[in-house]
Parts: sequence; C-alpha cells; structure tokens
Amino acid sequence: MKRNISDKKHKFLFFSLLFIFCVSMGSILFFIYEYLMHYDMVWDNNPHDRVIEIDKALVKSSDGSRATFNLPHKFSDENKYSYEFIAERTNPHEDLYVKIKGAYLKFTMSSENNLIYEHKPYDTTFFKSGGDFLRFIRIPDKYIGKTIQLEFESAIESSYGVRIPNIFLGTHSDLILYGNEEDYLLFFISFILIAYSLESLMMLGFLTIYKKATFKMLLVSLYSLSIGFYIIVRSPIVYMYLYRGAFSYYLEYVSMLFLPIPLLLFLVDMFNSDKKSLIYKSLLVLSFISIANLITQLFLNIFSIKEFIEMQKISQGIFILAFVLAFFVPFAMKFKEQLKKSYIFSVLLLNATLSVSLLFYMITDSVESMIFVGIGSLIFVGFQASILIRLYTDIYKENYLSVFNKKLAFIDNLTRLYNRNAFEREISRLDEIEYDKLAIIIIDINDLKLINDNYGHNSGDIAIKLMAEIIKKTIDKYKKIKSFRMGGDEFLMLGYDFDKWKLEEVKRYMDEVSEEIMQKNNDFSFDFAIGYGVYYHGGQEDIFDFIAKVDRKMYQDKVIRKNKMKSNPY
Repeated sequence: MKRNISDKKHKFLFFSLLFIFCVSMGSILFFIYEYLMHYDMVWDNNPHDRVIEIDKALVKSSDGSRATFNLPHKFSDENKYSYEFIAERTNPHEDLYVKIKGAYLKFTMSSENNLIYEHKPYDTTFFKSGGDFLRFIRIPDKYIGKTIQLEFESAIESSYGVRIPNIFLGTHSDLILYGNEEDYLLFFISFILIAYSLESLMMLGFLTIYKKATFKMLLVSLYSLSIGFYIIVRSPIVYMYLYRGAFSYYLEYVSMLFLPIPLLLFLVDMFNSDKKSLIYKSLLVLSFISIANLITQLFLNIFSIKEFIEMQKISQGIFILAFVLAFFVPFAMKFKEQLKKSYIFSVLLLNATLSVSLLFYMITDSVESMIFVGIGSLIFVGFQASILIRLYTDIYKENYLSVFNKKLAFIDNLTRLYNRNAFEREISRLDEIEYDKLAIIIIDINDLKLINDNYGHNSGDIAIKLMAEIIKKTIDKYKKIKSFRMGGDEFLMLGYDFDKWKLEEVKRYMDEVSEEIMQKNNDFSFDFAIGYGVYYHGGQEDIFDFIAKVDRKMYQDKVIRKNKMKSNPY
C-alpha cells in the first residue's frame, strides 16, 4: 500500500537535508581553505629545510644489546629501549622543540642524567595504556648542542611490545606546519563520509515510509559514519585540537571494532537469495563473531579486565577472515544486474584498501596508509550514494505526482476552487475538526442559462470565473473560510466559528467586491443570489438538513433579487 506524506513533512525533510548539506559543505570548504592556507604557509616558509628528522639511530636495549635501526621500529619483547641525538637548534632566534608521536609508551627525555621531560600515560581504571599521544617538548637552552637521551618502555603488560618512534627537531611553528598536508586531506575525506551518513539516514527515514529502504543502505550509512569518525581520531593533527582522553580513545577503538560489522552484513544481504551457500553461512557466522567481539571487548575494558590493545590480535584475526571471505564474493555470486556489479566492485576496492592498510599496520604498527582507506571508502560510499539518491529522487517525484494528482481530484479546473468531491470529504471530516459554529453560505449566479443561451458558453464561463474571483477576495480577508464549486453556477462556503454578525459582514463585503469587479468589467455584469446560516456543532439538527434550509434561503433571495433587477447582464 503506497503512502503519501504531508507537504509540511516534505518541507521539513527537504530543509533538514538542505541544512545538513549546507553545514557539511561549509565545513568542507573551511577545511579546503585551511588546507590551502597551510599549503601556502608551507610553500612560503618551506619548513622542510628547517626540520630535522631522526629516523635512524643506534638503539640500546635494557638487556645490554645494541643495534642500528630505521625508525620507527617495533620490538616484540618488554625490554626498555633508548637512543640518543644531538639537540641542534634549527633557528637561532627561536626555541628548539622535539616532536614525538607514539602509542602505549612511557618515556623519559634526559641529558647528563638531568631529567628534561617524563611522559606517563593516564592512570584511570579503564585507560591505563594512554593510547596514542603527540608531544611537543621544549629543549632548554642549556642543553642545546648536547646529547639528549630518550628511553622508552611499554605502558601495558601484554604481547604488544615496544614501538620506538622517530622524532623531529625544529621550532614549534615549523613542526606544526611540517607534514600535516595529508592530515587535512583525511579531515576532508572524513567530513564527506560523515556528511553522507547524516544525509543518507535522513533519506532512509523518508524511504522507510514507502517501504523502499533496504538493509544494505542502512549498513552503508553506518559504515560511512564509523569510518569517518575513525579517520578523524586517527589523524595526528587532531591531537593538537582534541583532548586525547578516554572519549577519543573509546571513539577510536569502537569505530575500528565496528568497521567489519556493516560490511559483513552488507555482503550477507547480497547473498540473501542464496542462503544455502557456504559463503553466505560463513559471512553470517563471522558477522555474529564480529558483533560478539565488539560487545566482549567493551565489557572487558569497561570492567578493567583487559584493555583494547591487549585484544588487538583477536580483532586483526577477524578482520583478516572478513577480507579473505570478501574476496571470494565476486566468484560466488551470479551477476544478473549491472547494479550488483557496481556493488561488488566497490566492495572489492574497499576491501583491498582495508587489507593493505591492515597488513601495513601489522608489519610497521603505523597507520600511514589511512589516506588510501579514506579514498577506498569514498569510492565505495559513492557507488551506494548514487543508488540511494536515485531511489530517493524517484520516490520523491512519485510521491509529489501522487499528491498533485490527488489534489487535482478535489480542484475545479475552471475556477481553481475546491469541487464537490472536496466538499463531501470536508463534511465527512467534521467530527474530527474542533469548532463550535459553522457558517454555511450558498451562492448561485442568477440567469446563467440565459447568459449561455444568448451570448455563448464562453460568457457563462466568464461569469463563473468572476464569481470565483469575488469568493477568493473574500477568503483573503476572512481566513477561516473554505469555498467549493458545487456544480454549474452554484457555490458553497464554509466558515469555522463564524457567528451571525460575522456572516452579515461577509455578505456586505461580497457585495462591495462584486461592485468593484463589475465596474472593472463595464461590458459585462451579472447578479447572484445568496443564502446563509449558522450551524451549531453538537446540535440535534442534521448538517445536510441545515444545508437544505440554507439552500431554500438562497432561492428566496434569488426571487427577491430578480424582482429588483433593473437590467440584463449586458
């Protein structure tokens, strides 16, 4: 059964979508502006020549071993690791800073056994590891030119190991400018993804009314929302603006754990016509495992049993299984529609970018490939967005035409007033309307048949249109009136909560308007009869009996007016 929604709901939906779109576009344009400003500053100042990167060092272990490694480098044991560097000033007029980005680490910075800086993770009940961090550490002038030692150890007791980060030396402003170009692009991508998810969820609410929304569309929206948030919290530049506390920590990990769920369920829904397939059953089982993994890890972390990072390998194992299964999907499905090819192509592309990113992360423990995940996600969401928008516009157009045609069934073509069908609908709804008094006015054009016979039906139509113009002007002045052309030369008006004195005023106003209109049409004039009365809601008299009474009053007025008529219509 098709359903229509009111114009008010249409307008609310439209302006809500427009508002989200404008805010989204404004945010995107802001980040484009920020990116261009950043690029201009980088181009003009060229901080790359003034920033020193320490990406290779002799690393010493607490067990006595030492070796030269490219940084960053991850060690699988729980030893303490340290390396040294010379604090060389890059600008003689500004302070020297060290930029360090790491995760799940404790570290100290010292020189000649004097402590310069000590980093300790947050010590909360469910956030002991501290998650990611970004620090800009000022080197006091007395240590410039001297050897600085950095010592790192793991902040958690697990098999995560110790990842020794590389560092950057430079002025504070140069370090901020250096290397943030990709972060602005990630912000741009993530805002597009979040904006799409909000717009699509609004559209899905509209499509749900018509039972046209599909589970796949909702899953794409949820994926878009989660990957958007995940990219934002993984961007290093965010660390300068967002407090890296428990909220961002949870947002990051919950988004990450949630990512495979909508994708797996998306593929399950694609296979719903082949439920006996092994791929379908495997995807379904893995979907439930992913959901259980998310719930279990949340539970264990909240109750301080285990942190997310300690269960990371389980999540990675689920991700790998999901990616492997996803690659088998195109070979297991039978393509009958071009639409399904687009679905699978976009899933494969996204799956490839996620797989490469995960593999890169497992090897280097770095998420430098997030830009590729973002681009893959944009392409995937773009395919789905084109389908959703096309469906939304088709349904919106269908609904608009349905409402328009429905209105036409209640509109008189000649006068554009309501017709008898609309009158009967209005009368049937009287019990649903709150009113005390209902004014009923019946109008009939005098001698319309004579006008038609003598001057043609065109002149009769002119008289009917002029009568409709008189009624419309009356409605403009007295707002609570509805008018109907009952057929031929007869009109009926309903005025809610009008008393007898108000009716007398309406009648006088109609006579005044009639004289004005006749004066403007010197070569054409006509007269009309009018009958009116006030019907009281809840009274014993039937509404149709009362209308018949008003109709008799109109005919009495017609007789009186004919007797007083001094001239013909022409």
